[in-house]
Amino acid sequence: MNEVPAVLKRALAERRAGEGTLSIHREDTAGVIVGDLRIVTPLAHQQTDSRIVLVLGVEESDGFADVMLVHSATEFATDHDAIVLADCSAPYDLVVQTDLRSVVWTFQLGSRVGNLSVEFVDTIKRWAADRGGDAASYSEAVVHHGTRLAGVLDRRWEFKESEGTALRQLASDCIEALLDQGEIWRVHPSLLRPEQWDHFDDAETVLGEFVHWSATRELSVDDDDLELLLDVGALDIDAWFGLGDLGGDVFSSLQEVLLNSATGVSGVDVGPCGWLTATHLDPTEGFGTVRYLGTEELVKS
Repeated sequence: MNEVPAVLKRALAERRAGEGTLSIHREDTAGVIVGDLRIVTPLAHQQTDSRIVLVLGVEESDGFADVMLVHSATEFATDHDAIVLADCSAPYDLVVQTDLRSVVWTFQLGSRVGNLSVEFVDTIKRWAADRGGDAASYSEAVVHHGTRLAGVLDRRWEFKESEGTALRQLASDCIEALLDQGEIWRVHPSLLRPEQWDHFDDAETVLGEFVHWSATRELSVDDDDLELLLDVGALDIDAWFGLGDLGGDVFSSLQEVLLNSATGVSGVDVGPCGWLTATHLDPTEGFGTVRYLGTEELVKS
């Protein structure tokens, strides 16, 4: 894709217009700028490898970055891939895949391995946008590129397919959060009871994912669940810190969720509602979308 889909642009604009802003890992994102070549890493629950991306834009207040996937195998470049030579501030010859563009969390962006000028990034973007029209104004001296794919028997076809899969996995959580705009996620009450976490096969990973969801989505509990949690002492800070530092992070993230639920600032009867749970907990009917922490995909209930 040469452009970020319009639905994502609208969702990002709506999120930006809202009162809330994303605060997760803000200290890690301040140095990311347009033109950076950076390592993008998967979230803990994502089963894919790190990749290099070119940063096209940064939304610091919302924690998003607009990126194109990059690799160093110039022999695999297609006619949609811009070849960046090492003398353009890249550490070595790189291939910018202009047809593999998406958005990722800025806190997924790690070490900078190079930086291209804003002018050169603009040239690549304009060249990519013109690929379906008149590209004659761009000489080979300005934008080098590969040859057109010759079909499924072309050895580059499988490589491009695997690159697309990797980008979808790296970007999936960020895209889901954008498309979740306005959806409230009801939390299974057992996720909010520290003694229940002994039943998780990989409690540390799931704890980390819960903290991530509390920072990037709108979570809620209903009145009955809130009363139950108070009755069983689920808000005992010592019990949560008994799970380690991540337990403390979960306890901190719960404060806003429970306060909003108790005061009616947000409620599950406003807008669509999903269900946030774990695979070993009892299923619950009546929710259009269910997210099982520790798994990779959303499922329909």
